[in-house]
Formats: sequence, C-alpha cells, structure tokens
Amino acid sequence: MPQLGDKCHGYDLGFKGRDIYIWEECPRCHEYRWVDKHKSNTRNHTGLCKHCRNKNYGANHPNWKGGRSVDAAGYPRIVLPPDSFFLPMADKYHSVLEHRLVMAKSLGRNLHTWEIVHHKNHIRDDNRIENLQLVGIDKHTQITQMEIKIRKLETTIKQLKAENKQLKLINLQ
Repeated sequence: MPQLGDKCHGYDLGFKGRDIYIWEECPRCHEYRWVDKHKSNTRNHTGLCKHCRNKNYGANHPNWKGGRSVDAAGYPRIVLPPDSFFLPMADKYHSVLEHRLVMAKSLGRNLHTWEIVHHKNHIRDDNRIENLQLVGIDKHTQITQMEIKIRKLETTIKQLKAENKQLKLINLQ
C-alpha cells in the first residue's frame, strides 16, 4: 500500500504516458487515489476526488447565484434540481428555458420538443402566463409572418399620414 505523497510513473500504474502521479487523500471523503502531478500543482486543485467535486453541483456550488441565467439569445434559463418533475425538458446541464418551464407548470405536464412557446409582446424575459402562447412550429411561423406584415403595414400607415399632413400644408399655402 502506497504512503501519502508517494510518487510513481503512470506506466507503472498501467496508465498511458510517462506522467508522474502522486498518492493523495480526498479532504472530504478521505479516499486515497493517484493524482497526476501536473494537475495537483495547479492553482485550482482542491484535492477533492471526482465524486466529491460533483457534489458541488447547483445550490451546493460556491458560485451559485440562484440558478437563473440568460442565454446568448436573451432568454432566461433556470437550472432544475435533479429530482424535478420537469427534468425531461432540460438539457444535459439540467437547464431549461424559463418561458417553457412556466408554460409546462401551467399545463401540469412536460412540453414536447415540437411545441413552441411564443411571447405575444416579443419581450423575451416577460414570462407571465398571459403573455405566453403554446403553438406548433407551423402556427408559430404563420404568427411570425403575420406580425412582420403588420409591422410593415403600420410603418407604411405612419409614412402615409406624414405625407398626408405635408400635402395638406402645401394645399393651404
């Protein structure tokens, strides 16, 4: 049995390569294991084994900020606990889009991947249930196209009203 701090080459342990390994003890669970010397010399090395390191997931992690973040597209994401009923909707990081979670909770079931939750007012972080609409991909495409047409028509109306106003001013002179 090796002693704490013993060093050994990786090929002597059955590992590939010529790296040197050190016999260490996990400070939390007190299990002994071989650790790559280069990894043990890094600034971030806590000495914890893989099992104990993974216990720092979610609310147990020192940098936990409530489990809410915003993704690159501007949609809020929520990290679900491992025992959540809605975990099948989450990605591999246990994260789910907040508007999908709000809709699923309101329906009392998990959403299918083909179901889309549409924000009626187009504000991505306004996840009130009255602002959300559950649609399929085909209906979402139709809604989006109609909203684009409506915006164009509203712009055209504003331009025509401005032109009308100018023409009335010209006719009065």
